[in-house]
Amino acid sequence: MSTHILNPLTHQWNLDIQRELPGGLIFTAAYVGTRGEHLFVNQEYNPIDPATGVRLNPALGDVLVRNNAADSIYHSGQLTLDRKFSHGLLLRGAYTYSKLIDDGSEVFVQHWCQFCFTEHL
Repeated sequence: MSTHILNPLTHQWNLDIQRELPGGLIFTAAYVGTRGEHLFVNQEYNPIDPATGVRLNPALGDVLVRNNAADSIYHSGQLTLDRKFSHGLLLRGAYTYSKLIDDGSEVFVQHWCQFCFTEHL
């Protein structure tokens, strides 16, 4: 483990607008975002050079170090249309369009090699 481990941070935000439409319909439009900083990731510090097939330090094997080098960002647009009926019945239609960029989603399964630009499982 790295000697300078930080606590990961998560920032979340959202904005939504809701309107009642004719016919008892309720429409909601929302934007949701999340940002993760200083996330845990395993990095290879003694990779194999693809050109020579030899490690940077041939006297050592894999050198995996867990540090805070990963980040993530998520954005989504969400649309919802609700219609209430009698006896507590609710009909809902929903659509979400989203994008996630994450360079350290699973620290316990894989590691990323920053020197050889490949992902090892």
